Amino acid sequence: MSRPISPIRWKKEEDLPEKKQKPNTSQEKDQEDLPEKKEKPHTSQKDKPVDIASCQELNFEDYMGHETRHLEFKRGQGMYLTLKFRDDVVRYGCAFLNTEGGTLLIGVSDDGLVHGSPVDDQENSIRRLVDQVAEQFNPPIPRDDYTLRFLPVLNGEEPDLKVVCLTFRAPPALSEPTLYRTNENKVFIRWDASVQGPLSDSTSEEYQRQRLILRLSEKDFLFSAGQKHEQRQALDSQDRVDSWDRVDSRDRVDSRYRVDSRYRVRQCERKRTPYCKNNKHVYKRK
Repeated sequence: MSRPISPIRWKKEEDLPEKKQKPNTSQEKDQEDLPEKKEKPHTSQKDKPVDIASCQELNFEDYMGHETRHLEFKRGQGMYLTLKFRDDVVRYGCAFLNTEGGTLLIGVSDDGLVHGSPVDDQENSIRRLVDQVAEQFNPPIPRDDYTLRFLPVLNGEEPDLKVVCLTFRAPPALSEPTLYRTNENKVFIRWDASVQGPLSDSTSEEYQRQRLILRLSEKDFLFSAGQKHEQRQALDSQDRVDSWDRVDSRDRVDSRYRVDSRYRVRQCERKRTPYCKNNKHVYKRK
């Protein structure tokens, strides 16, 4: 008799499980062994803004930071110095004077990069224009309350490029706050990195009132701080006087003791008279 055939032998190839191909581990290992390429951090000069107060010259595309309450940038291309510069001096000058001072830079783009402005031979005319605008403010600005500088730009796209730096200084902190107006009786203030104005009369009065209250509170704080400092100095001086008194009293006691001890020694010596006994001087009491 023939043996029964197992059903497994009659299975078709389609029914058999597919053989899984082994992955090529050699290539994967090689890829794993390769060091990963690390991207280098992008470094630029924008991390360190230039200090405009101390510099005497600038390089092309130097980074000046970003616009703030006390800093404004203008590109200054084309005929800007002839057509728009005067209006900007009036507008931004009034705003800076009413908001603790600030600086207007001509020749710097909005992103803070130095490009320079073609000043050519206009420096004297620009100075005269700024002086005229300062005299027309109400009240007029003293010459010591603003400075105008022309900073040369090195390695620029064009020769003789400069950055016009106009700085307005605020009045001293202890003085009464002054509300400056333009020659057209307009009031501008600086708010964050923008200019607000012209303000209405009611808004100007309210703004001035708030400034006065703030200034009085600052005066009170400085006065109280000064009083505390004077009291501290007085206490220190009193402590020094007390210590000197203690030292003097101690010295007086020491001197009395020394004088008294000398007096006692002399009294003892007076009460004794020497006589000779066995060729020795002996003191005996009288």
